[in-house]
Amino acid sequence: MKWLLVFGMVALVSVGAGAEGLAQQKYRIRKNICNMMDDASCSHWVASHNEDEEGAATLAISAGGSDPLAMDVNGLGAADGVWTDGSSVTFEVTNTGTVASGSIVFQVENDAGANFVTDLVLTTCAASLDAAATCDIVLYPRADRNGSYDGTLRVSATTAGTASMAVAGVASGFAGGGGLPVAVLSMDPASAAGMDIAAAGMSVGLVLYGDVVPFTVRNCDGCETTTDLTINLSGTHFSMASNGCTAPLAGGGSCVIEVQPTADADVGSYTGMLTVSADAGGEVSAGLSGSANGFGPSDLYCWGHFAYGKVGHVYGDNNTVAVAVSAMGLGVDLAAGGYDHTCALKNGAVSCWGRNHQGQLGNNATTDSIPPVSVVDMDSDVTAVNAGFTHTCAIKSGVLYCWGGNAYGQLGDGTNINSLLPVEVQGDLAGGGVSVLSIGYYHSCAIKSGALYCWGENSFGKLGDNSLINRSTPTPVVGMDSGVTAVMVGIQDTCAVRSGAAYCWGRGYGGALGNGGTSDSHVPVAVLNMGSGVTSISTGLLNGCAIKSGALYCWGYNQYGLLGDGTIINRTSPVPVVDMDSGVTAVSAGDHHNCAIKDTTLYCWGRGETTGALGLGNYENRSVPTMVLGMDSGVTQLSNGTWHTCAIKP
Repeated sequence: MKWLLVFGMVALVSVGAGAEGLAQQKYRIRKNICNMMDDASCSHWVASHNEDEEGAATLAISAGGSDPLAMDVNGLGAADGVWTDGSSVTFEVTNTGTVASGSIVFQVENDAGANFVTDLVLTTCAASLDAAATCDIVLYPRADRNGSYDGTLRVSATTAGTASMAVAGVASGFAGGGGLPVAVLSMDPASAAGMDIAAAGMSVGLVLYGDVVPFTVRNCDGCETTTDLTINLSGTHFSMASNGCTAPLAGGGSCVIEVQPTADADVGSYTGMLTVSADAGGEVSAGLSGSANGFGPSDLYCWGHFAYGKVGHVYGDNNTVAVAVSAMGLGVDLAAGGYDHTCALKNGAVSCWGRNHQGQLGNNATTDSIPPVSVVDMDSDVTAVNAGFTHTCAIKSGVLYCWGGNAYGQLGDGTNINSLLPVEVQGDLAGGGVSVLSIGYYHSCAIKSGALYCWGENSFGKLGDNSLINRSTPTPVVGMDSGVTAVMVGIQDTCAVRSGAAYCWGRGYGGALGNGGTSDSHVPVAVLNMGSGVTSISTGLLNGCAIKSGALYCWGYNQYGLLGDGTIINRTSPVPVVDMDSGVTAVSAGDHHNCAIKDTTLYCWGRGETTGALGLGNYENRSVPTMVLGMDSGVTQLSNGTWHTCAIKP
């Protein structure tokens, strides 16, 4: 009885069949019957044959090789209100399904200005599309004034859903209601000669940029709006510093393009061309020319952390190898590395470069500078210079001057006011007689007639006056009233040499004072085993080093292998530095790295990671002295900054 009902229903539905194919009719009948029956095998058949047997129509649309978003119209000077057609675009509609689609309907939606029109002669989409069949819809844009327009071409069919594609365009070239003139571009200046680069001794291979030259591009007054501008800059020695010409120019409108010359070596002459063009507006060009000169050698080299240009080179990556600061040329006598700035002494004159936010460059400004700038009134007779965190000091004709940050009185002029120009240190050091100086983050020290004075910030008692009071003028260091020949200021401690013996004071963490303990001291304490024969001393961040009879010893905090003894163990008293038992003539301590000259060869150790301050061509740390690349001989002087290093190699 069940199957009789089934066959009866088959016959009944088949009689009423319409446009569907026989396979689709059978599928629908069996599906309906299965839905009425509790039969597992029947339900499985429906699930496995659903899409294969039933079939579907699906529409797809494409624009061939045309851009449907660039259906533009050029008015060619026509007045507003005169409708003008653009080039047509043929859209191909395809039935990607397995059955016929039914009748096709299409329209451009959201076309408020009626800017898209169907070419009914060439359009073939109307009737039903068989499976895999195609038809064409041909649209052309039209406009009667300048402006942009857009819409959506939507195609649908009774059994195939919809397909759509965005269409858009720009109308230009219409003269407006009053007959606006066609757009015409102009450029000022029409040419630019003398776009030169003066390298001032910078090394060959270092890319420099010259002054920026602005070029103003204009559309004529009262003219139509241009189409989009195209910019082309030719010539290998020119670079676009900025481009403000990124949109069409209305009548009377203007924009600015900035161009600057670039070179890494002397060039007798170079030329180029800046060209701006628009489909509606024409083309305008400016000739460019210049030369580069002054690239040359230097005997001052710096490397490590590049921030603010303190290594004397343009912004970029850190220098992991020694690079000549060619702007200083030859004949540099002394280098001084600070936190984010560096200074050098040449022929009795001081130059500084790097960060200048508190006036530490001494040029009466607060603008950072990569090229060295001359310090005001420090152009002759200077014998020493030292750079700190935000301040700098120098000795000129025996008189001590300081400039830059002064929050803790570190300039020694009796105030806490920053100075963009050198000011004379007051108190017991006023008037001259100063022979040696050293400055740190926020405190300073100097030797006058064998006596040591310090001033500035006094945390941990690092001024050595048996107090914790900040001083804005020099104060005598306890027990250091004569016989002092060397002094070195660290971040939180200070060390000096008196009558051949080494002393330190301030913070004792990690054994920084070298006296066998870790306690702070507000007055100088003797460094163990350094009671005689000491000729030079240096201190950085809680570590110290001294040269005794040509051998190098270090003590204190030993993170990154700062002490150079092959370990990272803190030492409360001096230990020999590996392979530095003779021939050592100079030592300099930074925050996290130390360097020394042995037999005119430069070695560094400690932290190299993230900065490259060791000059080894990599970012590795070293716990023993390692030769700096290119510094295997002839090195005469060195100075460690916080994160960078400088050396002189004539």
